[in-house]
Amino acid sequence: MASTLWRSEVGAKWTEAEIATLRRIYRGKESIKVAVDRLLPHRGYFSARDAARRHGFACKTPQGKAGRSGYSWVLAAIEATLADDVPMTNQQIADHIGVDKSSVAKLTRKFHGKKFRIAGWSRIGDRWVMRWDAAKLLDVPKPPPQTSTQSHNAWRARGRVRTGCPANHFATLIKQVTA
Repeated sequence: MASTLWRSEVGAKWTEAEIATLRRIYRGKESIKVAVDRLLPHRGYFSARDAARRHGFACKTPQGKAGRSGYSWVLAAIEATLADDVPMTNQQIADHIGVDKSSVAKLTRKFHGKKFRIAGWSRIGDRWVMRWDAAKLLDVPKPPPQTSTQSHNAWRARGRVRTGCPANHFATLIKQVTA
């Protein structure tokens, strides 16, 4: 059966009758691979699966969107998203396009230096995350890590915010003197 998975010609158009047959296959109780072999002998399983995804009656994501196959459309969507000259992280691009972050990360890394560059860095939590841009310029270097003094000062500032203490320790004295 493995030889029948890739049977159809590349780019062969699906007719309305084939799509109707494929819809019946996906609604039926029979194994999809067996039914495709029996009812669409000139089509392969992967071709049928991708056609079912494109027509929206198979492989729905939890959000209810039809799944996609391949990365070709994702690359075009990333380029269109970054054409606005607004640097974005992989997660922001993925949320904007509606795909998984790993798909975006794979393509931005693959075309790094060719179509995309690192336009800046954003601090998310305790790590630096790349912000991508669609330009063929030099990358912005990664910022140096915080020194222990900077890290400690930031930690103390977060602690003051949590406890509700004012950022200026002399604020109470200033209020007393001006009163």
